[in-house]
This record gives sequence, C-alpha cells and structure tokens, in this order.
Amino acid sequence: MEDVIIVGAGMAGLAAAVELKRNNVSFRILEAGDGVGGRARTRILRSGVAVDLGAHWLHGDNNPLTQELARYGVTARPDEGDAIWLYRGGEARQEDIESLMEDAIRGDLADAIRSGEHADVALPDLGVDDEARDMLATFGLLWNGVQPPLSPSAREFLTDENTPGGVHVDGGMCALTSAMLAEAGADRVHLRTSVCRISETPDGARIQSMDGSVWAARRVIFTASLGVLQGRLVTFAPDLSATFHEQIAGLVMGQVNKIIIEVDPAFLAGGGVPVDMALELLDGEAPHFCHIHSAGQPVIQIYAGGRQAEVIESLAADQALAYARGVLAPVEALKGFEAHVVSPPIVTRWVANPYTRGAYSCCLPGARRSGPVTEGLVTFCGEAFDERFPASLPGAWRSGKAAAEIVIGELAKAPVAEAV
Repeated sequence: MEDVIIVGAGMAGLAAAVELKRNNVSFRILEAGDGVGGRARTRILRSGVAVDLGAHWLHGDNNPLTQELARYGVTARPDEGDAIWLYRGGEARQEDIESLMEDAIRGDLADAIRSGEHADVALPDLGVDDEARDMLATFGLLWNGVQPPLSPSAREFLTDENTPGGVHVDGGMCALTSAMLAEAGADRVHLRTSVCRISETPDGARIQSMDGSVWAARRVIFTASLGVLQGRLVTFAPDLSATFHEQIAGLVMGQVNKIIIEVDPAFLAGGGVPVDMALELLDGEAPHFCHIHSAGQPVIQIYAGGRQAEVIESLAADQALAYARGVLAPVEALKGFEAHVVSPPIVTRWVANPYTRGAYSCCLPGARRSGPVTEGLVTFCGEAFDERFPASLPGAWRSGKAAAEIVIGELAKAPVAEAV
C-alpha cells in the first residue's frame, strides 16, 4: 500500500508529487494519457522549434512558478508584447492592453465588487457603454472560452493575479514539467492508466482503473480536469457531498483551441513582424486572438474560443491552413504567409479530449473558488481549485502543493497501523 495515490500527472499532480517526495511520503501517479504535463504539453517540431499545445504563458510579475524555473535552472524570456492590435470594421489600431481594459470598466462598480459592497455580476456588465460591454464579452470568449448565455465572473476577473505579460519558457512548458518529473521520479508514474472508481475501505482507499488494475493507498490526491469531475467519469464511494457538487457547479470548462503554424523565420523578419505580436481579429464570423513570433519563435498561433473552438477541432492540416488564411487576411504583414509554411499546421483538440473536456475552468458570476477540497480520503486540487491564480499553471501548482501539505498533515495524524 502506498501512502498516496495521485490521480493525474499534470502540473497539480507533479507539484503534489514533488512535495510528497521532499517529505519522504510514498506515492504513485496514475495518468490516463500517454505523457505527463496534462494541458501543459509541448511538441518539438522537426526544425527543433518547441510549440506549446496548451499553456503558453506564465503570466504576471508575481507568478510563483518563476521561482520554480530558477530553482530548476530552466530559462525563460519576458513577453515583449505590451500592446495589442485590434482589427475591427476594416481598420486596425494599436492599444495598450492594461489601459484598454481600465478605460472599458466602470471603476465605481469594480471597486464595490472587490470590497464586497456590491454583488458579483457578469463580466460584460462592468462595461462603461455598449462598446465596452461588447469588448468584455469578447474577452470572455477568447480568454475564458465561454460565450452567451454564459459569462465569466466580474469579481474573479478583478481579483485574478494572472496579469498581462509574463514569460515564455525556453523549450516550452515541457522544460519545466520534465524537471519536476525528474525530481519526483519518473518510475512513480503509470501512464495510460485511467481511473474509474475510488472507494473508501476499512484500510484506506481503493483505486480502480479501466484496465482492471487495483491500487491501495492511505489517501488520494485527485488532480484530474474539472471536465472529468463534472462528467462524473470517475465514481466515488461514498458519493461526493452535495456541497462539493454545488461548488463545482459554479465553474464550467472553457472551450479554447488553437491552430499553430510554423513559418520560415525570414518571412517574419522580412515583414517586420515584432516578437510577441498580439492581434484581435473581430470582423470575421467569429473573433480570434493571434499571437505571432512568440518568444522569437517563427510561429503563428490562432486562438478560437467557445463554439468556434469546437469547429476547428474537425479541421485537417490543409483545412486548418485555409482557415488561417481567411482569419489573417486583414493583417498586411502576414499576407502570403501560406507560401512560407515549413511544417503541417497543428490543431489542438482540448474539447474533444476525454481527459480534459475543455481548456481550463471558468468561474461563473456569483460562484467562488476555494483551495484544495477534502472529501473523506480524497483531496481535490488543480487549476479549478485556486482563487489567486485561477485557471492557470501557477494556480494548478499552488493547489497541488497545498493538497500535498494537507495530506501530509492527515497522514501524520493517522494511526501507524493504517499504513500496514
């Protein structure tokens, strides 16, 4: 019997594993997919260019993962894009991101929501006028992956510490997750092991996987996606409490996917495309966010949110290229990019993935996140369970580390006989 079984080898699972390892607590990680990192997955193209299929930035100046990068000796580059190009009505204009958001928001209402003097509202309702409300709705679509009738929580938007900017990890997010795996111990991870049931027994927890494997542990740390939890793809005995179900009912999985296109570096240089160029293209059938020349890499990334994220999942590589050509048509500096593509476009499929069912969680108006939640012998954590850095890698890391600390404390209080 292990002290702990960790369900999921994403950022939260790896953070929990590292903390348990440092405290000499035995554990195993059961991961349904074929690799570690969860939604922090990196693909190395034949050219050597690293592209992140999921998490792409470590946002903000106070991101706790920047200290972890330094501890592991992983280098990163500051994001150089302090402005965004908005394409609307056939025109393009450049805006400072933070100023744009500040000008769009009713300051009095924002202050009252932060202080608790006013109830939470839907994010678009913070807007100073109709144009601002439309912009905030677009933000909810492209960044949170939800669209009407759903909207993100204004309170969470106002208190989220994932501020603009931040850093890009050299070599992709796998540089960080691989370092964490090495510290935790790769021999502790069991891939392609999809957990389907967790039961409490007189001796501890019994964990069953779809392949018929059975594991026993004194405690469980559950880090799988909110989409897996809400889809009830794992059953629990006894069942989870009504309070727990009410808490996660206030969250939804945002739908975000991207098309990633590698181009000849000379094309971007010849067009004068700056590093970390950010675009919002608002005139098409659906809005798109684009990040070009990320961290100096010769890559075009096109983000689609909400229902459009589901649409692009069905695209083959040639269809994705045609789609991208249509989306980027208004951008003069990128005209003719398709003649300079050097590897087949990549289309992410986070909504269709049965182990994610979306990109990351979004908090609805009136709902509140809380830190790791313990139900019986199971402690739940992940990007959906952190209130400071919600829906992000630092939130997942903080939550996984906190879950491990909770479990270590519980194990210390348990009778020694329980481990036999």
